[in-house]
Amino acid sequence: MIRHLMIWLLLLLSASIIIGQETSNCPTSVLLAMSRTNSSCTDLDRNSLCYGNGIISVTSDATLNGFVQQGDRTSIDAINTITLTSAADDYSIASMVLQANLLNVQAGRRVTLLMYGDVNVTNHIDVLPQVTLIAKGLLNVRQTTQADGEVIIELPLRSNLTAIGVAEEDGWYRVLVPNTDELGWVNQSLVNVDGDPTQLRVFDETTELLRPFQIMSIETTAGDAPCAGTPDSGVLIQTPNTDGTPVNMTINGMDFNILGTLLLQAQSDAVMRIFVINGQAEIGGELIPPGAMTTVQLNEATIAVDLPTSAQPYVVGDLAGIPINNLGYRVNIAAPTTEDMIQHFLLAAQTTPTPRPTRQEQSLQRCRHTLNQDTTTFAGPGTFYEVSRTFEQDAVVRPVLRTEVDGVTWYLLQQGGWIEADVVEANDICGEVPLSEVVEYPVHNTLRMETCDTTNGPIRGGQWLTITFNDGGWETLRAAQRATQVDPGRISVDNVTFPVWATQPVQAAPGKYYRTFNTEIEALPGTFRITGQRLSYILTCDVTIPAGGSQ
Repeated sequence: MIRHLMIWLLLLLSASIIIGQETSNCPTSVLLAMSRTNSSCTDLDRNSLCYGNGIISVTSDATLNGFVQQGDRTSIDAINTITLTSAADDYSIASMVLQANLLNVQAGRRVTLLMYGDVNVTNHIDVLPQVTLIAKGLLNVRQTTQADGEVIIELPLRSNLTAIGVAEEDGWYRVLVPNTDELGWVNQSLVNVDGDPTQLRVFDETTELLRPFQIMSIETTAGDAPCAGTPDSGVLIQTPNTDGTPVNMTINGMDFNILGTLLLQAQSDAVMRIFVINGQAEIGGELIPPGAMTTVQLNEATIAVDLPTSAQPYVVGDLAGIPINNLGYRVNIAAPTTEDMIQHFLLAAQTTPTPRPTRQEQSLQRCRHTLNQDTTTFAGPGTFYEVSRTFEQDAVVRPVLRTEVDGVTWYLLQQGGWIEADVVEANDICGEVPLSEVVEYPVHNTLRMETCDTTNGPIRGGQWLTITFNDGGWETLRAAQRATQVDPGRISVDNVTFPVWATQPVQAAPGKYYRTFNTEIEALPGTFRITGQRLSYILTCDVTIPAGGSQ
């Protein structure tokens, strides 16, 4: 298992360098290609391909958006091959973002492939037919295809979930468990189907779910650097460089477990060169530290025919000008390591393999998290978010992520909602819940003008914000009903007025009726004055909205 090693960090302290893109002798077209890609392919969604520059051709089982100008994007779900063809006056660059085995709830985590020069990438994962299931009633997603199988998650009436397969025996769908990367089983009699279930493939409990390009082959041209200070054609592969589960991929027939940033160059019937420029990687069972490289012999089909060589220091000149500024995470390129440092790294990484239990043992030794008290969950990691639901003491929960907020640890549950970690008890076989600094903010929020408070945490850019206020009230139902005819009310943001609608009158006490006036807007970053008004009744709130996304 790949892990960060303190001894290695100490050895590498202050031993990193940034290799600049020294392209002063390059044609203007090459410089423009790098710059255009950097500016036009930012914020790329997972499982998408972005056209940076040059000549890029794509084969696919589906109709794709055309690549006409820099920044054009398309889904990779049905792509078979991506081919870049470069010339001195038309340098080719494309960027692709994958999910691979990253958690669905880790929306800010991504695998970036930056392809440049003459490159051919082939996807070996077929399109997986899917259908949507709609729960007829309370729906249990189970661990096995047994009526009494362990329940992974319970879903309410009319819940939607995705089926990716069917069991060999009739009666069960293989489904994606919402907000996780687990697979479960659903009894077919309990759901309605939107789509053609006859297209689904047969799954069993051992069938692995692989996403596009998680198995692929890469071929690049050697000796084709367009000018001094730039590299030969290659592919930069970057995964989140954090403690936790590495990204698993198979490239040119070789297994990769990556926690960092690699440069890969491969020729058919020659060698594949892999440079670990940040983080670390395990390639074909060989552990490679930052500042080191390995090579793998390939056949004419660009498939590995031998194990990788042992880690060895790389040469700085081989990395001159690689476009690391176009990657999703900013990194420094590690200085070349030494043989002694490699040996220290490998010694520190040696661990006693943990015996893998059989499937029966796994079912008997399943990790179990329970609550030590009655507990409330929230829409975000904080008590100022909306209450999601409540659990009773001893209820079983399934944390999938943890984060730290103001010194308090919070768990995101597979069942949905956030819960304080100190109310959760874990049995001895549970590992540590993965830590994430990326937390998606709730999509919706409500601002109450009477107090200028919100119901779902601080307002963030990109949220759909409902703004509400109550007028002073009316003594009769008839007066409350006629109120909107007299004055429908107004809600303004920096003097821009938005349409308002009012709820039906509600009797709060004898002789007292209220109506709530509402509008809904998309929150934008900035500082604003929000005003709610009906006749002479005026409320004002001054709000500052930071950029949205993740915390």
